[in-house]
Amino acid sequence: MTNKSNGYPEDGTVKVEKFVRNLRVKLTALEVAERADRAAHLVEDIAAKELTMKAAAKHAKARIEEVAAELRRTSTEVRDHATYRDIECERQYHYRMRLVCEVRKDTGEVVDERPMTERECQLELKDIKGEAKPALQTAKGDKPKGRGKGKRAEAEATP
Repeated sequence: MTNKSNGYPEDGTVKVEKFVRNLRVKLTALEVAERADRAAHLVEDIAAKELTMKAAAKHAKARIEEVAAELRRTSTEVRDHATYRDIECERQYHYRMRLVCEVRKDTGEVVDERPMTERECQLELKDIKGEAKPALQTAKGDKPKGRGKGKRAEAEATP
């Protein structure tokens, strides 16, 4: 007798063993439609994950740049054996020498020295109570500004 599926004779000397093998199978129209829908979703997932990856890469790059900047600052401090901090200072106006000196209050060191501007050369006037008032006159050639007077009042006051 012959086997209908393969054409070999069945004479009892054949051993039969069952197993599973991955072989090509034609898809139905419904299976093709399901897979096409799944493929479209997978394309969207890939695009979303790529955007997320790009955003994460930008964030990581920014963080790396921050750390690198801190490393440069720290290396400079180590090299120079110094750092910058906010230190209380005072400005000293030396009217006779027409000089402004900026002095550190912690060490008394002069950190900057420059000539006075015309405005800084004007001494403050003291009122009756001893409180400082700014002088009415400003730099050379400037007229003092009146309080509440318009252009008409200034024109009348000018001879």
